[in-house]
Amino acid sequence: MRDDNDSFKKAFQHYIDEIRAAHKAQDKALELWKDDIRSHFYNLRTAVESCGMDSKLALELSKKDPAPKRERNTFLYLQYRVALAYANSIDVVQLLKGVSDPWQITQILKMLAAFDNDAFCHADELVSLCEGWWSSAR
Repeated sequence: MRDDNDSFKKAFQHYIDEIRAAHKAQDKALELWKDDIRSHFYNLRTAVESCGMDSKLALELSKKDPAPKRERNTFLYLQYRVALAYANSIDVVQLLKGVSDPWQITQILKMLAAFDNDAFCHADELVSLCEGWWSSAR
């Protein structure tokens, strides 16, 4: 009977240790995901600011109807695209509420990365456009 009790204790301790390890791995993955989200939002805020906007103005511009066209006003169009990427990323991060499936979280992070990249590309184009204007004015 004593051997059964000892083997049960060992098996139970092994079970507890495995659960702790799994929770620790989940916590570590969650922290990495949070770091990725913070990084994307830092980049998005930088893109918004490099276009001469703050978050409030960006959110207002993202709702502009009808949407600006590149042919009519390239400057406003590029600002709009950055603002739209910022607003969409805020909407997408709301999808994380209550989600614990790693696959779903990874897909949401991929969407954030796409918006981050889109905002960066349009902000970079806008800065290049402005540099072209400023260099021709000298």
